[in-house]
Amino acid sequence: MSFYTLLSGLDRRYYRCFPILPHDGPLLRRLREDAYDPKVVDFAGWSKLSAVSKTRHYLTSQNIDLVYLSGAHKFSRLINAFFAASTTST
Repeated sequence: MSFYTLLSGLDRRYYRCFPILPHDGPLLRRLREDAYDPKVVDFAGWSKLSAVSKTRHYLTSQNIDLVYLSGAHKFSRLINAFFAASTTST
């Protein structure tokens, strides 16, 4: 199942989606056409700590409860570890 398929299958009456993408491209344009407000965050020049910190701030400021991570990217593992730690500490 693709990210777009998953996202478009969610009922917007119950779910607010905040897509974060690593770069501009066809998916970004398609999400904008479908009235999502995707955020582009290029992690290439950031340190791991800075990337996690900035993303953590964005996710917590939006009161996000569920995060979908795609792929085996190292950053995905760092964010996953952050959320695992956050849910066990509350």
